[in-house]
Amino acid sequence: MERRTIGATALDVGAIGLGCMPMSWAYSRSEQRGDRSLRTVHAALDAGVSLLDTADMYGPFTNELLVGRVLKERRSDAFVSTKCGLLVGDGGER
Repeated sequence: MERRTIGATALDVGAIGLGCMPMSWAYSRSEQRGDRSLRTVHAALDAGVSLLDTADMYGPFTNELLVGRVLKERRSDAFVSTKCGLLVGDGGER
């Protein structure tokens, strides 16, 4: 996997990241399977993907819990990126 340096502290991550949003929020509920999502994150890390993108609004909070289950075993293999300021309520995204 090609690598990229990001940020002022020269973090080294894989050039391809894994967007984790559809694993627990948005898109089709039929595709939101915890066991399949866990295998996907593990497979991505095995392939050299080290940047995982998540946010507290995905679920809400369930996506971070899912990613955390993998990181519990493989924390040194991943860099986690997130967003803030996105709000989801009864009326949808704000």
